[in-house]
Amino acid sequence: METVHRRRWMQIFDYLAKQSKIFILAVAFSMVITIGVIDYITGIDLSVLVFYVVPVFMATWFLGTGAGFVLSICCASTWALSNNLFSREYIYPITPYWNLITNLGFFFVTTTVLQRLKTSLEQERLVARSDFLTGAVSRRYFLELAASEINRARRYNHPFTAVYIDVDNFKAVNDTFGHDVGDEVLINAVTTIREQIRTSDIIARLGGDEFMIFFPETGAEMAMAAIDKVRKVLLLTMGKNDWPVTFSYGMVTFATPPWSVDHMIKLTDDLMYEGKKSGKNTIKHEVYRS
Repeated sequence: METVHRRRWMQIFDYLAKQSKIFILAVAFSMVITIGVIDYITGIDLSVLVFYVVPVFMATWFLGTGAGFVLSICCASTWALSNNLFSREYIYPITPYWNLITNLGFFFVTTTVLQRLKTSLEQERLVARSDFLTGAVSRRYFLELAASEINRARRYNHPFTAVYIDVDNFKAVNDTFGHDVGDEVLINAVTTIREQIRTSDIIARLGGDEFMIFFPETGAEMAMAAIDKVRKVLLLTMGKNDWPVTFSYGMVTFATPPWSVDHMIKLTDDLMYEGKKSGKNTIKHEVYRS
């Protein structure tokens, strides 16, 4: 049951995130007016102050701190107007002004906390999606992206190509030059690959010195041309740094989608190791048709 409710809330969040700023503002201001009317009708006997947090939340989360502060002022003003329309007499004349300032401060603090929470969540999400060393897509996030791309390929009957890459002689580099140099090799490899592929392509680190490039909507000929280019530039980069490494590639062009992401990885991984056994620094390419 909890999962169902969470999914529904996520659907609402996704829907609002896709809407225009004007739409979000219109909804937020409409909520302020509605809550203000309810506040006026119920009078001082029933407090609805907490409900003003909802439009403040909407404005802050989807539009930013500035919009959150604007809605905070509107909410505090609406609350003060609704409550003072009763001409209520206070013991101290300063009381309504004090209440207004207190509520405004509460909404300002709420806005600030929400913005910091959102920033923190976005940073955590970015860390979870990226490999901490190379900046490539993390294995976990890659599995999600690849599953989505496979489903899309199955729906529209488009080919795609997946390439499993392993760094040859990487252990020898770590043993000879140290792990810091080994890290530099991996970082430079990812940077070089990213510069040679399209922004729509995916470069992911699956673990250790193993990577995968995913080419959406890419047939055999186009994928082979791209990998030839990647291979040449990678070898040139490694040579300039005097790093004695090469790369083995297992490339499969899927004319029909694989059963699953794991199936795709296994096919490319097996093909890559087949190349390693035949002498390393090779590109093994096959077209898969189920």
